[in-house]
Amino acid sequence: MYSCIISSMEMGSTILDNKTVQAPPTKIEKTWFLEREDNSIIAVGEVEAYSLLHPTQMGAKRYKIVGVSDGRVYVEVMKNAGKEKSALETRVRTLSTDITRYLNTLDKFKFEELLEDTDPKVIRVKEIMSKLQAEIDIANEGLANIQKLVVDKAFNAELVVAKGKIEQPRNFDVFTPGGNSDKVLRALNR
Repeated sequence: MYSCIISSMEMGSTILDNKTVQAPPTKIEKTWFLEREDNSIIAVGEVEAYSLLHPTQMGAKRYKIVGVSDGRVYVEVMKNAGKEKSALETRVRTLSTDITRYLNTLDKFKFEELLEDTDPKVIRVKEIMSKLQAEIDIANEGLANIQKLVVDKAFNAELVVAKGKIEQPRNFDVFTPGGNSDKVLRALNR
């Protein structure tokens, strides 16, 4: 399982007190996927990627590039998240309507037809209601976790696109007035 710490610049999250808070992405931007020493993978922007790949402190954690992507897949998955949530809500409503109908049927069997709890019809209705309730519970759990599920799905989809596409981030240790430090460094043979 990959960890999902996503840069505020790239994927719309904010890190507060070492906790990652997810938010919808703001724009499509290039994203670097880096693997930590513990094999977890994080997604960061170019500045963060450079600083993590070129630490200034001795003994700093080592990262390696897993891949680079443009961020489009992540944004697309996040845009489609509303459809998934709507589908789950519709599913819960449909199942709730069905269970209400079976509850009315059970009521009819027990109070109008005076059937016992051991009657096959009553047993069958209770079994169906139990299955429906289990489905409702699963759908409600999905609704409760939809944000995390969608963010994880988007992260993993973008990671699949990025894997193997290795590209070094620009050098941010050198400031150039024109903004193109790579060109200056190449001219200096660095």
